[in-house]
Amino acid sequence: MSSKIKIFIVAILSLCGINTQAQFIYFDSLYDSGLNINEEIASEALEEYQLGIYSVISSSANPFALGQLYYFETASDGHRIKEILIENDIPGRHYAKNLIIISDSLALTASSFTDTIGQKQKSLTQFNRYTGEVIWRKYYGSLLNADYCAHFIKTYDAGYAITGQSVDSVDAQINLIKTDSNGNQQWENYYGGVGYESSRSLIQTPDSGFMLLGWTQSFGQRKIYLVKTDSLGNQQWQRTYASGGTSSGWGIIALEDGNYLLTGSSGDGSGNSKGVLIKVSPLGDMIWSKDYTYQNLSGNNLSWSKELNDNSLISVGMTHDNNDAGFLIKTDSAGNLLWQRRYNKNNDTDLFYSIIETSDGGFLLGGQARNVQPFNQDAWLLKVDSLGCPYADCTVGIDEQNKKVLVDVYPNPASDLLNVELQENNDYDLTLTDLQGKVIYASTTLSMTSTIDVSGFADGVYLLTLQNEEQRTTLKIIIQH
Repeated sequence: MSSKIKIFIVAILSLCGINTQAQFIYFDSLYDSGLNINEEIASEALEEYQLGIYSVISSSANPFALGQLYYFETASDGHRIKEILIENDIPGRHYAKNLIIISDSLALTASSFTDTIGQKQKSLTQFNRYTGEVIWRKYYGSLLNADYCAHFIKTYDAGYAITGQSVDSVDAQINLIKTDSNGNQQWENYYGGVGYESSRSLIQTPDSGFMLLGWTQSFGQRKIYLVKTDSLGNQQWQRTYASGGTSSGWGIIALEDGNYLLTGSSGDGSGNSKGVLIKVSPLGDMIWSKDYTYQNLSGNNLSWSKELNDNSLISVGMTHDNNDAGFLIKTDSAGNLLWQRRYNKNNDTDLFYSIIETSDGGFLLGGQARNVQPFNQDAWLLKVDSLGCPYADCTVGIDEQNKKVLVDVYPNPASDLLNVELQENNDYDLTLTDLQGKVIYASTTLSMTSTIDVSGFADGVYLLTLQNEEQRTTLKIIIQH
């Protein structure tokens, strides 16, 4: 068989969604603790490759009683195979934040804790993954203040660092707590000005210091706020970003090139918001900043991002129309949008807090989906493929309910010239990308009939996207010489 025929067969299989290896597994699952009036949230999910499972930390808040941390595991198809309630030692509510797997039998989670008389503290809990037995639990913060936990990490010295907010009668500040490997507090520091501040995430830097990301109201309207400390938590510098309106920073990650990516929302001063990605240097200097909205909707927020192997970026959050919906975008390394998707589960308050890249090349999104009944919210896990599709052969990068572009593209496969014939006399931007998201052709001056010379492009499967402010369609194109 000639090499050209082999390439053609592989391309046809890709176009038809046929995988010659194991079939990709999609799932869209809600998880409930068993009481309909409880509100569950999947704060973070981790994939354990050798075990072939997803491990999830969640919390269940009952507005009429107590709340509970719980840990569950799912199989690769999202089927729940284990659920463990984590013991409460003091009556109250724990709100899970994130999870660290310590061993096959032990895990650690951070949470905000409110006891039955309203005192609020941060906590770390190490627990047995088989039984839910608490190995140790430590509480942090003054009982005179209201202390909230946002995020924690394992530090280079095998201890932990926790960040969040501490609120007294007149002010709220970011705080950072450093512990040893058993959760014993070593030091605590506070950051901010005369107004309210809060952090949402932290990262340890190569010099053993920390960067804390959140928001501040000490410099006018609420702005994204980044604080850098040394290894003992002493502040070295602070920066603010996105000053057009009410803005918030949510997630910070280190990039392969040594810089950092900030994820959050940027207000416009009139109550609307856009998702925002900001790339900064190790000194906090802005390299670039990009805003994102879904189909011109007014409320958009990005919670967390990941850098992929090709240095492209994937980010998750929410977008708002009549109801909140999950929001997923992919950009290139410079923040240029490649595709975006919106997901509704219950047509109510649906959103995502976390994202991981899975070993099969897809993504697992974790968050919440609220039902229309009061106090009825379930933890939500959605498994999508590398193009954000929640099921096989979906239209790439759009909400399926949106109006599609009427277009004929031929021949497909194409070897020399690819014809694009529009059925509507509208203005569209056209891009042709490979499956890694690299743009290989773009045009903003389409006529009703256009021709693209593809003779110089490598054989393979490509994505042709046509879009304007109201419409977007993506088609799979094969180039085969």
